[in-house]
Amino acid sequence: MASPVLLSPVLAAEMAELNDKQQLAARHPGSIVVRAGPGSGKTRTLVAKAGYLLDSQISGHRGVAAITYTRQAAREITARLARLGIEPGRRLISSTLHGWCLSAVLRPFGPLVGVPVPGQCHGLERDQRSSQLSGRGVAVRAGGCGE
Repeated sequence: MASPVLLSPVLAAEMAELNDKQQLAARHPGSIVVRAGPGSGKTRTLVAKAGYLLDSQISGHRGVAAITYTRQAAREITARLARLGIEPGRRLISSTLHGWCLSAVLRPFGPLVGVPVPGQCHGLERDQRSSQLSGRGVAVRAGGCGE
């Protein structure tokens, strides 16, 4: 029988508040995909799983990739982990699928196989992009694409 895993008190309290299926997903030893409707606790479950892995399951030399569909969800995962007292630093990549592919696959390995690496804004400078988009009636927020 496996010995109980010691978690930080804050993470243990968060895990205790999950329902049975969420706890099963959070403690699952492998990779998971969580599919559920709005407001069902997907982000909470993924944050608990990431915290569980970072806090007790993987060595300090390894990390966790939390891949989402939106930048907002990726930022939320990082913020919620911080509220649980987990500051993973470089041990966590919380990104969109496209952002992760760009930073972890295309930029480091594309040049090795002759694949051109797209720039941050597909070759357009910020001022050039802003003027092109503004001229079309498109609102451009500060920071630009990819930021």
